[in-house]
Amino acid sequence: MAAPAGARRRAFGVRTSLKTEPPSAKRLPYFLRPLYGWSLLGGLLLVGGGYAFRHAWPPWMDRRLVREAEEHLERGEYRPALLCARRVLQRQPPRADACRVMAILAEKMGVSAAVQWRKQVFALEPRNSRNRADLVLTALRFGDLKTADAALKTAEEADRKTAVFQELAALLALRSGLRDRAERHYAEACRLAPSDDRLRLNWAIAKWNTGKAPEVQEARRHLRDLAAHSTLRLPALRALYADAVRAKDWNEALACAERLQAEADASFRDRLLGLSALRHADPAGFPARLRELQDGAQTPSEIAELLGWMNEQGLVQPARAWAAALPPERCRQAPVPLALANLNVKSGDWRALEASLSRQNWVRLEFLRRAFLARALREQGAAAEAAIYWRSAMQGVTRNPRFQMTLLKLVESWGWDAEAEGLLWQIAKEEVAPRWALHQLFLRYRHRGETQGMLQVTERLLHLDPHDTDVRNNAIMFTLLLRGKDAKAIAAAQRLYASNPTNAVFATTHALALHLLDMDRVAAHTLEEFDAATLRVPSVAAYYGLVLASVNPSLSRKYLKLAAAARLLPEEKALLAAAAHRARVASPP
Repeated sequence: MAAPAGARRRAFGVRTSLKTEPPSAKRLPYFLRPLYGWSLLGGLLLVGGGYAFRHAWPPWMDRRLVREAEEHLERGEYRPALLCARRVLQRQPPRADACRVMAILAEKMGVSAAVQWRKQVFALEPRNSRNRADLVLTALRFGDLKTADAALKTAEEADRKTAVFQELAALLALRSGLRDRAERHYAEACRLAPSDDRLRLNWAIAKWNTGKAPEVQEARRHLRDLAAHSTLRLPALRALYADAVRAKDWNEALACAERLQAEADASFRDRLLGLSALRHADPAGFPARLRELQDGAQTPSEIAELLGWMNEQGLVQPARAWAAALPPERCRQAPVPLALANLNVKSGDWRALEASLSRQNWVRLEFLRRAFLARALREQGAAAEAAIYWRSAMQGVTRNPRFQMTLLKLVESWGWDAEAEGLLWQIAKEEVAPRWALHQLFLRYRHRGETQGMLQVTERLLHLDPHDTDVRNNAIMFTLLLRGKDAKAIAAAQRLYASNPTNAVFATTHALALHLLDMDRVAAHTLEEFDAATLRVPSVAAYYGLVLASVNPSLSRKYLKLAAAARLLPEEKALLAAAAHRARVASPP
């Protein structure tokens, strides 16, 4: 039976209200009911906005922090810049711009960690050629030629056809001692950017450095052209002056120096170049020019430069006489006290040096004053007091790479080898250890044939970079030479050789390990995998001859003779001497 029309409408109305209004809405006054829908919509927007904000906040904040770090860097505020960059780097993955800030900070502080930060920037943005250039320049600055070379090798063909790439390759060649290759790269860079006077200047200097007569003549022509028509007149004239000095053409050197001094931007040091040339070209006119320059030296830096020049030229007594006539307040202004201390060292007046330094305070350069006091006291026989001042000087340069380098150069000029070595180890053991210090230590130990010292350096390098297989190989080799059948070193040699069996250096280390286990036949078979040319390399021939002494004595003597050209450590020489004896006994000549 059909329901009445009103009932149907009521039923329809009930169904409609159930679909559009929640039960709670029925309790609201009619005029407030629309607000319920708006509040629900607002809640949804708030939740969604919060979710979006949660994900958008970190990138926005990171960009802001990086901008702040860059602004601090521009103002020379390094600590705030470091704090901003560190906050960004706490999140993963790292941002390339934050790593770039860390690299710049490390460069300004003079620490080799800058190379690692540049590596990370390049890894994050490998298609950016500017990042590659920055990595190469930073690696060259800190003497990491291996990293610079590896970075250049990643360049694509299009990048290799640019002046920037060719200039970087030239710089690497210069640092590697490959002057001819550097000249070729600069020539290509000039071809690619013919209007760049800076490249032309560097090309001319590179040609001049080759020492070959035709290249030197062409370099002079380029430098004269740059000195006449270029905005780089000053460096071109300085290069021409250096060329004339090397050729001992003092008249030409004087002419270059006079042209240099006529330039508006010439420095006080350029005037000293003219004084050096005049001393050789016109000795009679030299005293008057020297007095003129002494009268013209007004600022403390100019006075110190002139005193330093006179000290280098052996004019110690005239320099001390001039300094004594200067107003006392000028002699107390930095860097004049440092120049006066060097004069006292050159003249050997240790009492005067101690007396003058005891009444002074060099503020930021206080570490240098203490080093000079240590020298003065040691020369007078007060070794214990000298040691106290030297330790204080070393403490004054802690975590300051620029001061560390300054102090190192000073004690090296004095011939204080033990103190220089101690300072290098202090630098190497700091939290951020500059690799140049470890490199210097390695060269020192290598020159003296101290295998134990070389092992200590390689262990420190391995701690800094556990993935450097070349350093690991050196550590294994030195350990085997010093400790013989060291189980860990023998196992490590096996693993390293297995990871790269085509590396002849790794193979020789593995051969040494096998020799120590009396497995010369296996060791010889390992080295025989290489071609004849590789086996004739003196460093490889040494170990091939070593393991052949028990396997094939007559052939062993051939390779032991080749090993004579290798630069061997004392332990290696002892091993080869014993092998040569076994070969003679087993197979007399």
